[in-house]
Amino acid sequence: MFDVISVLLGALISTLKTRQQFFFENLALRHQIQVLNRKMKRPDLTAPERLLWAVLSRLSAAPQSKNAVGGRKSVAPGND
Repeated sequence: MFDVISVLLGALISTLKTRQQFFFENLALRHQIQVLNRKMKRPDLTAPERLLWAVLSRLSAAPQSKNAVGGRKSVAPGND
């Protein structure tokens, strides 16, 4: 549970960061991911971590419009 709180607090603090700080943080995180991928195939996530990723996934997903039969609406150039 502490991990979830620390992630949310980090997200709040990140709103105050500059573009350069985001660049270097992104660089460091990408490096950590590469190191993790070299060490293990797949990390075990705890239940709170799974919940956090599920919520973040829902929040970041773009809304999708649907047509009458429930499928995704295809958008082609010039079909306004």
